[in-house]
Amino acid sequence: MAPKVDKAKQAQREKIAVDKTFGLKNKNKSKQVQKYIKSITSNAAGAPKGGKEQQDREKKAAKQADLQRAALMNSLFNMSTDKKGRAFDPVAKKKAKEAEEQAIAAGKKLKEEVRKEIIEGIGNSIQLTNPKGVRMSELGGHPIIQALKTKHAEVFKTIQLLLFIKANDKVYWVDDPENNNPLVRCMADVEAEVAPDERPIEEILEERRAALPPGGTPVTKETFKAWKEKKEAERLATVEAGRQENAKKDGGKGLVGMSGRDLFTYDASLFVDDDGAASDYDEREEDPPDDDDEDNDGKTRGVAAELAEEGGSEEDGDDDDDDEDGADKEAIEESGARGSDEQLAGAINEKLFLDEDDLPDDLDDLAEDD
Repeated sequence: MAPKVDKAKQAQREKIAVDKTFGLKNKNKSKQVQKYIKSITSNAAGAPKGGKEQQDREKKAAKQADLQRAALMNSLFNMSTDKKGRAFDPVAKKKAKEAEEQAIAAGKKLKEEVRKEIIEGIGNSIQLTNPKGVRMSELGGHPIIQALKTKHAEVFKTIQLLLFIKANDKVYWVDDPENNNPLVRCMADVEAEVAPDERPIEEILEERRAALPPGGTPVTKETFKAWKEKKEAERLATVEAGRQENAKKDGGKGLVGMSGRDLFTYDASLFVDDDGAASDYDEREEDPPDDDDEDNDGKTRGVAAELAEEGGSEEDGDDDDDDEDGADKEAIEESGARGSDEQLAGAINEKLFLDEDDLPDDLDDLAEDD
């Protein structure tokens, strides 16, 4: 049997609850306000004091204990626990978050029209700068890229140009994906290039020979001569046609612009020498080798050295006074013999030179003598 309730006291409690919660329902209903209203209403309904709140506290404490037990169990396997008690790998979660951030920076969430515009702008920047490759540091400062950054300022706040280029690997080629300043090229230019054939020439020729259609004319001395004559005749016909066309335009023979070979083929008389031209050249005989060179041990002896030796041998028997005159003569002869081995043109007047005893003590005496 339910306990008897005093209606007067119940009405009084409800009135108190209404007074305490007056105006709260008309405000923003936050969790704290609703919790307070619920508590007042429960008390007014005759619930024992602290009964409902105590149950909520016990339920929350039990949930917290369960979370602690789950966290302890997950830690045994190097796992973490979220707010709902679920286990997860923190390392894997971190990597997944980084991968998601890189995907966004590479333009994962871009609109298709914006993506195409950026791809086209990067390609044009590479083509205009250097199709052989542009460094990333240089590409970022190109006027086209700067214009794209200005036009799509909000987009470039979330994307990185290098990650965008690496993500579109079917459009762009990067020499070193791990480098922060790689060389960037358009993939179409890379695929269009033909790698050099490093095989031996014999192997290349044999491959091309095998690819030829059946039949053909074998190359022999006679066939090669006939082919060469045919080519030369075709060339001469082309030259003659050009000469006739030039003759019609200029009114002359049309020889202007022809090579020397073509001119000689056309008219060899243009290259005949004049009557007064020299037919041969004077030949100069070389000086006969000197017999004394054998005593030089392979070294060339000068004329001055020979004259000095001859002068020294002739003056060995002279007096001391004649040594000075001989030295002067030898110096004069040596200076005159530097350019030629012939004798001096004229005799030297020794009276023009004074001895040391005849020289004045003071140069000023020369003026007094005058």
